[in-house]
Amino acid sequence: MILARGGSKGVPGKNLRAVGGLSLVARAVRAGRAAPSVTAVHVSTDDAAIAAEARRFGAEVIDRPTGISGDGASSESGWLHALEVIAGQGLPVDRLVFLQCTSPFTTGADIEACLAAMEEQAAACALSVIEDHSFLWSLDAEGRGRGTNHDERQPRQRQHKDGDSDIDVDVGVEQRVGGDLRAAPVCPVCRHDVLADDELEDDQHGNCPVKRDLRRGVPRWSMK
Repeated sequence: MILARGGSKGVPGKNLRAVGGLSLVARAVRAGRAAPSVTAVHVSTDDAAIAAEARRFGAEVIDRPTGISGDGASSESGWLHALEVIAGQGLPVDRLVFLQCTSPFTTGADIEACLAAMEEQAAACALSVIEDHSFLWSLDAEGRGRGTNHDERQPRQRQHKDGDSDIDVDVGVEQRVGGDLRAAPVCPVCRHDVLADDELEDDQHGNCPVKRDLRRGVPRWSMK
C-alpha cells in the first residue's frame, strides 16, 4: 500500500518529482512489485496525475476521499479505507506492507528483509528504522538552547552512540489485517539498510540533498 496524495505543500507535486529519472511514486511501485512476497501493489491517491503514473508502472489505484486526503489526515485512515475497498473487491489480504514515496531508494530486497524478520521473530507487525546520531536541542524557560539527547556542556564525539534514537524510514508491515490496525500489538523492530538521512520527511531548511534536488526538479540521484 502506497499513500500518495497530491496536495504536498512543502514540495509541490512532490510524489511526481523525478529522482534518477523516475518519479517518487514510480519508485515506490517498482519496489513493491520487485518483492516476491508482495502479490499486489495499490496506490491510494486523490490526484489524477498520480493515479495515471501509478497505473503506468503496474499498480492498482484506490481513489482516496477528500476527507482523508488533507494535511491532517493520518496514514491509518488511508490504510483502513484502502482495506475496505480491497475487501469489497473480494481480494484476500494476509499482510499489509506500507511504503512511503519519500524513501525513493527502497528496494524489493528491503521489503523481503522486513518480512523475513517478521517471520523469524513471529511478529504481528514490523517497522524499518535507521539510527539517528543527531544532536537535538530545545529552549529552556529562559529561551536558551539546551541539549535534549546530550549534555551541551560536555564535548560529544559524533561516533558516541549512547542515547541515540531510531527513526521510522519506510517499510511498515501489519499482519492479521482482518483485525483493527489501530489495535495492532507492539512488535520487535526490523533493522536493515535502506536510505540514511536523505528521506527525512520534514526538511524545512534545505539540509537534505534529495529534498534540495526535488525542489529544483533536478533528477540527480540514481539507483544501482
